[in-house]
Amino acid sequence: MLWTDLFYMIVITTFTGSVLTVAWLITSYLLDKTGYLNMSYRLGKVVVLFWIIPVMYYAIRMIDHLRFVWNGYAFDTSPLIINVTRAVAIVWITGLAVAIMIYVFKRFRILSIRKESFACNKEMNRIFYEIKEQMGLGKCKITLRQSYRTTTAYVTGIHRPCVVVNADHFSEKEMRVVFAHELTHVVHNDIWFRYLLAVASILNFFNPVIWIFYRRFIKYAEYACDYSVCMSENGLHEYYETIFNLAVRNNNLYDMLSASLYENKSSLRERMEHVMKSYNVKKRPMAVAAAILTLFVAMSSVMVAGAATTVTETSVKVAEATADEKRELQVLETEYYEAADYENPAVTDVYEEDVNPDEIMPCASNGTISWDVYAGVRRSTSSFHASSGQRIVLSVFSVEPFHSVRAGIIQPDGSKRYIIANGNDSHIFELTMSGSYRIYIQNETTESVHVEGAYSTH
Repeated sequence: MLWTDLFYMIVITTFTGSVLTVAWLITSYLLDKTGYLNMSYRLGKVVVLFWIIPVMYYAIRMIDHLRFVWNGYAFDTSPLIINVTRAVAIVWITGLAVAIMIYVFKRFRILSIRKESFACNKEMNRIFYEIKEQMGLGKCKITLRQSYRTTTAYVTGIHRPCVVVNADHFSEKEMRVVFAHELTHVVHNDIWFRYLLAVASILNFFNPVIWIFYRRFIKYAEYACDYSVCMSENGLHEYYETIFNLAVRNNNLYDMLSASLYENKSSLRERMEHVMKSYNVKKRPMAVAAAILTLFVAMSSVMVAGAATTVTETSVKVAEATADEKRELQVLETEYYEAADYENPAVTDVYEEDVNPDEIMPCASNGTISWDVYAGVRRSTSSFHASSGQRIVLSVFSVEPFHSVRAGIIQPDGSKRYIIANGNDSHIFELTMSGSYRIYIQNETTESVHVEGAYSTH
């Protein structure tokens, strides 16, 4: 993927996640006040997805192609933009590598504890499977294990969840509370979203808002789990009394990739106070919750659209402000032509596989070039549609090592028009036919070259 595309995709996605997080924090506060705590957590799951999926980036690409707003200039490039986005991408990839290493270490830690765990006694298994059946999880492959390396119970694993409890003596009452809590995490698909949240945190590690959201989302996962168990079991006070007794006997174990019974005593106290507020609130009519959800949709839509539009308009202005660098390119007047039936046996074609004209990606008509072109190779872009009367502006910023290359277009009839470029060169191709075009760089030297450039259709 081109550096500029990657850069704008990340920026718009992280802005989208940030503004949705603000909208979610406001909405969750209102939902808690009306007694719909579980609904707050469900909305949080939607926000997690928007931290990962670049919905608005592709929406802007589509709008830009239809020329409703930015007339095809959204995410336009210039030499300065290419250099900056490349530098940012290197920093981002470095941070990404560090974050991945941290989470791989955490994953191995969880797997090692699970690997060293051992089977529980018959009584624990009987109670576990009894509660599992009551919660409608009878057909799910969920195992129960004990371990000396953990001080609290937790559930981990996506395809085959495993509940791991510490090697302690539990009363039947304690076992029922522990198993009900951990199996509720399975019912809520919490482990799936813990891993998605880990991915979102890795991709957006540079954004402090993701860490605020991460902490709030984890808390709401526990709020929702506690709330569900309290509503179905013997009540809030007895539930938390049991967990507090377990916490007093043990320290804590917390990890983002698993859902544990508790982090520590202070967080457990905070959970109890928060859930108690919702537990004791008399639920308002569903119409009130629907109105709050409508507010969330309206508020988040406006905020997301505004953030995405701001980023896009800024990109257009930056491209315009750095356009002087493009004008400094030497505009070559000499254009060469090569007939469609001419073949050079010394040249090898390397290009994207042809696609059906109806399936051609419209955004391919604008882009950047950062290619290693081997000796005797003609490298081409994928096909894109252009019409007679339009212009293709092709610029070559650098060729390393310093050499001359052919830079041009392949026309719908297979003929080629090109210039001889060696860096800091530009040419405007006036189109005389409609159909599928390609941009190409041809290296006729005896060594590999690296070519940087950009092209756009107007």
